[in-house]
Amino acid sequence: MRLASPAPLGQFSAFLARLAALVVLAFCLQGVYAAEAQPPAQDKSLNREVATDKATPPASGKSSAVKNVARAESEFDMDKASASSRDKYRDVLFASQLAVIVLTALCWLFFAINRRLKTEIQAKEALSEELRKAGQEYEALLDSAPFPVVVTSLQDGRIEYVNTRAAELYGAPKENLIGHPAADSYTNPRQREEVIGHVKRDGKLIDFEAELENLYGERRQVLLSCIQTTMRNKPVILTAFSDITSLKQAKQEIINREWQLRSVIENAPIPIVICQIETHLFHYINQRAATILGLTQDEATGRSFADYFVNLADLELLESRRGAHDGIRDIEARLINEPGIPFWALISSQIGEMDGKKLAFYSFSDISLQKKAEESITQSEQELRRLLDFAPTPILIIHLTDNRVLYANRLAGEQTGIDAEHPENETVANYCETGELERLSGLLQKDGFVSGFETRIYPRRGAPFWVLMTVGRTRFQLQQALIVAFSNIDERKRMEEILRESEERLRFIADNTADVIWQMDRDFNILYINESDEKLRGFPREQVVGQPASTLFTPEYAEYYVALGNERMRQENEGIITGTYTYQAQQIRADGTSIWVEVVSTPQRNEQGEIVFFTGVTRDISERKKAEQTLKATNAKLSEQLQQIRELQAALQEQAIRDPLTGLFNRRYFDEAVEMELARAQREGYPVTFALLDLDHFKQINDTYGHQAGDEALKNMARILRESSRGSDIACRFGGEEFLLLLPNLGLEAAHNRAEAWRQRLANTEIHFGQFSFFITASIGLAAYPQHGRRADDLVRQADEALYRAKSSGRNQVIIAAYPPESPSAR
Repeated sequence: MRLASPAPLGQFSAFLARLAALVVLAFCLQGVYAAEAQPPAQDKSLNREVATDKATPPASGKSSAVKNVARAESEFDMDKASASSRDKYRDVLFASQLAVIVLTALCWLFFAINRRLKTEIQAKEALSEELRKAGQEYEALLDSAPFPVVVTSLQDGRIEYVNTRAAELYGAPKENLIGHPAADSYTNPRQREEVIGHVKRDGKLIDFEAELENLYGERRQVLLSCIQTTMRNKPVILTAFSDITSLKQAKQEIINREWQLRSVIENAPIPIVICQIETHLFHYINQRAATILGLTQDEATGRSFADYFVNLADLELLESRRGAHDGIRDIEARLINEPGIPFWALISSQIGEMDGKKLAFYSFSDISLQKKAEESITQSEQELRRLLDFAPTPILIIHLTDNRVLYANRLAGEQTGIDAEHPENETVANYCETGELERLSGLLQKDGFVSGFETRIYPRRGAPFWVLMTVGRTRFQLQQALIVAFSNIDERKRMEEILRESEERLRFIADNTADVIWQMDRDFNILYINESDEKLRGFPREQVVGQPASTLFTPEYAEYYVALGNERMRQENEGIITGTYTYQAQQIRADGTSIWVEVVSTPQRNEQGEIVFFTGVTRDISERKKAEQTLKATNAKLSEQLQQIRELQAALQEQAIRDPLTGLFNRRYFDEAVEMELARAQREGYPVTFALLDLDHFKQINDTYGHQAGDEALKNMARILRESSRGSDIACRFGGEEFLLLLPNLGLEAAHNRAEAWRQRLANTEIHFGQFSFFITASIGLAAYPQHGRRADDLVRQADEALYRAKSSGRNQVIIAAYPPESPSAR
């Protein structure tokens, strides 16, 4: 920006010069007028003569009088002229003096104004220079800004200025953008109009989202802020951009992922609940979870997940473990649904984000059947104990968290001193060094299984000894536990310690050491080898010296050795300094066999850092390898035994819920399953029919043909029930010659037809036993949920009463329980 031109100042100076000339002219005119007004010199002499005459007495009277009169007239005329000249002189003198005073004042005033104007003009010029520099600095600052800046004219909307980042955003050089209409870069013209409207109305606009398109057709989402200002005396709009394309894409990606997450959770086959962390209020519950808890998804709003825990301590335990491990799985807890039926659940929990909030995610599964089955599995642990007692390896089973000994087999008890009969008062921490359990726990958390763990055991009696452990997770006595198998390696450890001490003492006494000490050149040819090599491999020293080092190894490891040496020299040639190499390999013996060795090779360098030769030690590790192979074989055998144990557990679990004679479920399983089935029927609103079946005259069959014939009749009845039952039906032997069937989602009429088919098929089936054959019939009583009751005991009782009436009415028939149900006294 520049100030006004100094041309008026020059014009003013010329005016002052002309004014000064007028002052000088006024002084000259004053002198001229003064000269013209001065009386003449002769008049002054005449006056003097008159005065003299007046003083001289007259000579004669007449002449004297005439002269006096003439003189008097002359003096009068002269006095008149003199007075007129004096008046004129005074007027001219006064006018001249007045003009001089006025002109002098004007000159002083104009000179003062001139000085003031000069000062102001100089100040404005300095200010203009500062503004110019400030403008340059301001433009430099805008150009170096890390965000795009654009200045557009408020009048015609054309670009007045762009910085470097804005030019990059538009995809064109700065000079090509100046004068370009800013509205052309908006994909939506209404957005530009909205920006102009806001700025004209409010003077600024903050954080307005818009979409721009550069000269290459690329579209970018931006967040812009505008302010109205002036530039070069023109109203402009200064706009700063922030490219939020990546941010918008990231937000859209988050929205898409959350939608996908919601879809996965909603359609998941397992119950999933999402709650607020502090209050446990439901944030979301999928359909599966709502069904199990006995409510709808809409009813879950405003409710707390904590209300469905039988024991709040289970929820607190889940949260404490989740806080410590950032996600904990498989916490068993008792839950209760809306109908008030408790059930066991296996709950997993972790912290996650949904809808921009940090929430607790829970998934659970109903394990009520599993918990009841575990009770049966517990009965099989005695058989497992007997099996482990005869294992050829010491075995301990310890609690996962507090390290209590849950079980110790015979060998483990003998070696450690633990009372194998009553190990519950023992803790494994009393038998090992401090810190070893923490080290083992860390390895288990990392891999879940630990093999080859070496530690020392301190038995109750005797000296401590080294063991090699294999540890894995298991369940024992319905608890999380660790199964530990170990073997005594104390002798091997003592040998290793002796060998280590020997190596330290005799490392530099080559000829007297048991290790093979050698030296080879840069080309890997043997320069020196001690006598221990001949003792180890059987080759005379003279046959080895001068040979390539690869000839010491078996063909497989010779190839590995050559590749290793070539890689070392390649790195050295590239300037990479290599150090000591340690590796295990097999070397050839003179008798044609091979031996495992450990080779330590170290380069020796000159002052320039170049390798001159290599020195090294070869150590026999065949015993260590044998021990490792023995341990591997032991571990393999232990794994095989563990697999047998798992198969045995599975068989025992199946036996616990099956009747051994008929293969049907036993009464214990029925008692476990019936409550769950009735609860499911109540939630989903379908009927359940109970069918109680009794073989007619069964005692007569036993008395006539023997109990084995009766067994054949029972098995024949069980075969008919299995072949004609659905997958959802539960058929069990209720006791003696009675069978009880649970028929979910089957009404009384359909159940009556099904029972009638069983009865007819049994009655028409001839049973063969040895040389005998016979027929047998059955009576069946039916009761249905919910018509005859809502509790399992009531429904079984109603079916039993119907069976009683069938027996009383002649047997070999199907009777439905009375409705409404009869009281027990009515029978």
